[in-house]
Amino acid sequence: MTTDRSIVGQLSRELTDREVLDFAAIVRLMSEALDGVRINFFIKDSDGYFAHVASSSGTEAIIDEPLEADESVVLAGLFDRSESSPIEVANSGCRLKHHPVLEKDIIIKLSCAGRLLGFIVAGSELVADDEQLNIAILLCSQLALSLAAMNRRQLLNRDFLIAQHVQKSLLPRAKPSVHNLEYDVVFSAASHVTGDFYDYVSLSPTRLAFIVGDIMGKGVGAGLLMANIMPGIRAIISEKQSPEETMRRAYQHVYDAAPHGTYATMVYGVFDMERSQLLYVNAGHQPVAFLIRHGQETTVKLLDKGGSILGLLAKAKPFKIGKENLRSGDIIVCATDGTSDAEDHNRNIFGEERFREIAATNSNQSLSAREIAGQLYESVETYMALAPQADDITIAVFKVR
Repeated sequence: MTTDRSIVGQLSRELTDREVLDFAAIVRLMSEALDGVRINFFIKDSDGYFAHVASSSGTEAIIDEPLEADESVVLAGLFDRSESSPIEVANSGCRLKHHPVLEKDIIIKLSCAGRLLGFIVAGSELVADDEQLNIAILLCSQLALSLAAMNRRQLLNRDFLIAQHVQKSLLPRAKPSVHNLEYDVVFSAASHVTGDFYDYVSLSPTRLAFIVGDIMGKGVGAGLLMANIMPGIRAIISEKQSPEETMRRAYQHVYDAAPHGTYATMVYGVFDMERSQLLYVNAGHQPVAFLIRHGQETTVKLLDKGGSILGLLAKAKPFKIGKENLRSGDIIVCATDGTSDAEDHNRNIFGEERFREIAATNSNQSLSAREIAGQLYESVETYMALAPQADDITIAVFKVR
């Protein structure tokens, strides 16, 4: 037999360059590298059974069901008896009921760090050529490492999904109805977990409290911190104190709950529709919080009254309260910096001014809060085009009826 080195190189790339392994391609290339030796590939599933996932003789040879329990036990037992050897002859006690033709083949185990991940069943002619057998064992070792890495990624993805589920459970599921006020939120996470957060709490039939915030950083760290501080902030909001006192307590909560040097920005506001007022405190979250008023001229006013970002120092300086008297048709937008910092494929940012201009232009009287929020998100998404979303995006829009 002769070994095609170029095919070996191609197989090595197949094993190392992919996040998801193509089992059929691996088996085909392995068979070609070993001069056409018949190859069957089995993987140990989560229940401990061995599933046949690919065959060099074509997909028609693939068995969808895992091997029977007694067969899996026999196969695992073979390797337990000969831990020092990577191969076993299949006819030394193993009978594959689904594959009686394999009884005289050899089995090469796929193990990593003492864990049996699967095995390769190869034609018995491989034993007659030491060079080919050594290459087969080397390729199987590399395949085992790739399987272990794939399993780790799957576990990590599973953990991400769990974290994502926990975070989603912390975000509001229902929108309290408030007299003369409509509102909606568009939220898009840049990864499995997010550092953005928002909430709204009904204080009375005519009063609604809301928050929109952003944890410093991105990804898992910001997401874990968000899950840690969000329940406490929600509890503080529900106590119906002044916006200034609410923000002071939220500041202290973030400082106490977060690691040193970690901070968050946040806008907290209370709509009082009986008085047609908005009271708010902006903790370092400007300039993506603003009021749009249409009239003879459209005006945009930043909601920038407040104070320091949350958790920066041991004790917060007093916060200032912003107050806006509301009119019918007024629109308030609170967004996170994932909007203004969005980049196109040339790394040019979307920008705060562009975001405010589009909001002012598109927020005509006939559109609902949901439609305005959707259009703003679409404008950011269109700008990014094929560029990846680098940060979480949250856009909250409130419209006074």
